[in-house]
Amino acid sequence: LICAAALAQPLPEQPADEKKARAERALALLKLPQARALAPQSCQLLSAKCLSILGQQDKAKETLQAARRMSPASAQDAFFAGLEAFFERSFGAARSRFHVALQKDPRHFWAQYFLAVCHLHEAEEDQGAARQAIAHLTACLHRDPKFLWNYVLRGYAYGRAGDYANAEADFEEAKRLDDQEYAIYLNRGEMRLKQNNLEGANQDFMQARQLAPNRFHARLGLASLRRQQHKPKEASEFVEQAMRLAPHEAAAFAMRGHLRLDQQNLKGALADFEAAIERSLSSSLAKARLHLECGRILHRLGNFEDARKAYDAALARPELKEALPLRGLTLIELGKDKEAQADFD
Repeated sequence: LICAAALAQPLPEQPADEKKARAERALALLKLPQARALAPQSCQLLSAKCLSILGQQDKAKETLQAARRMSPASAQDAFFAGLEAFFERSFGAARSRFHVALQKDPRHFWAQYFLAVCHLHEAEEDQGAARQAIAHLTACLHRDPKFLWNYVLRGYAYGRAGDYANAEADFEEAKRLDDQEYAIYLNRGEMRLKQNNLEGANQDFMQARQLAPNRFHARLGLASLRRQQHKPKEASEFVEQAMRLAPHEAAAFAMRGHLRLDQQNLKGALADFEAAIERSLSSSLAKARLHLECGRILHRLGNFEDARKAYDAALARPELKEALPLRGLTLIELGKDKEAQADFD
């Protein structure tokens, strides 16, 4: 089941024939009697996904409908159903299924662990989600106090919650378990950058880059740090390095857009922000902020109608209230004073 779940998840920029070959291997595993006895609903959900990859849309739809009529047969069934939703980045659905797994088996380590990870995906937007993640990871630590990732992720969660002392303690414990894990330094570097501890952040990002030279994240961290230090040339070099390693990564386009905006290259920044939007999650707050940046640039370029559309897209996340007065100014330029007044109100 674990192997089938991994095979059913297409990798970024994977050739279509390779995706289909992986889907066929996954389907063969999902047909095994042992798999269907253990997790019948999950097998149906994963089979539907594989059939869709293989272009058998009618059969995929029929299989998915059958899966939705079923209830999880066991904690494992609920867990794998949650894992399928997690891979699809449907974190709300994944959380619900992991909760069912824990109801059926309160000792299910991985359901609790992935429940924490789901909350971490929302921690940037919600401090309460970070606290929820901390609670679940603490429960996981009681079951396995030597599992490195409990400390790495709880340290990250503490940082998101603003509890930097406990975050530092968790990162130190993670280092004691394995001081060669680059994620320790990457996450601690991001936290230290947030604290304006530029020297500490630089040391961590450099260490992360050394440990994982083929990963882009540390280079983006260094780019953000150099930007904060007002060193645009070095920041641009790190972004270009990141883009060579991950040419389709939204965060890299967004960072280059900010650097171009700093240099008053409005059209270049706009192109980068639009490219980042294309590659971002549909409902993420980060994507809404990119729409906001596009609106500001389009207004400055005198393209008021497109600026209004960008602000509309930003306001798909109602918490981004700073877009309201900006849209109001754009509506004035369009001669829509009553609508502008409503935004200012």
